[in-house]
Amino acid sequence: MEAAATRVSAGSLVLAVAIPFLFLHVHYQPDLGFDAGGTHVGISLSDLAVVAVALAGLYAGFTAGFRPLRRGVPVWITAGVFLGIVLLSLSYPLLRDQPYDWHARLVSALKLCEYAALALAVPLILRSRDDAWLPFRALVGWSAVATAFGLLQFLGWVDEFNGRRPAQREPSLLGIHDFAALSGGALALAIVVLALADEELLGRAWVYLALAAGGLGLVLSGAMTGVIGIWLALGVLVVEGISAGGDG
Repeated sequence: MEAAATRVSAGSLVLAVAIPFLFLHVHYQPDLGFDAGGTHVGISLSDLAVVAVALAGLYAGFTAGFRPLRRGVPVWITAGVFLGIVLLSLSYPLLRDQPYDWHARLVSALKLCEYAALALAVPLILRSRDDAWLPFRALVGWSAVATAFGLLQFLGWVDEFNGRRPAQREPSLLGIHDFAALSGGALALAIVVLALADEELLGRAWVYLALAAGGLGLVLSGAMTGVIGIWLALGVLVVEGISAGGDG
């Protein structure tokens, strides 16, 4: 893996650096936004991180091709339809002459579209093992930091958003559901690496760290959505394993 470190692409580096900001609550970030027409448009470091990753993905697409997106066409179509419905729904209350702060809701809807760009950028950036190992380790490392902070909150040693509230569901540095998403991602990554019997993709110590941080983080967050996500991921892994075994 040390040899791979010399071949890290610029896009891979951008993604790795962006991960801590993408999984960090705005409570811990400076507000770089502005007011427009009576609506405050919030801009945070996480927004800038999304833009950086999206541009890195676009650059990778133009220089190396957009072929990695072909296999996900059904997903992209479904996501596009969903985002279209979200944007269209902003007009519903206005069509029914109901009071509605559509300016603020439009900002929220556009931010949802902004984050959706990550789904397109990541497969364009991570084209090989050399591209993947650094962002994977960044994900696991930040998951470990978040889980450690969540554990300190659970023990009552540090405050969370609403003060010191030990022995409850903990948000860590993200918020309950985002904490669960980060933890679930780290845990799923470790499970996939173990299922493929390819520990060199991440490194043995990093695999064990991902298992510990991801599993404990899910428990501390107490979010059933994260648990359901892990079960669905395991289901997909089993189906893929059975399919691969049948092809063999």
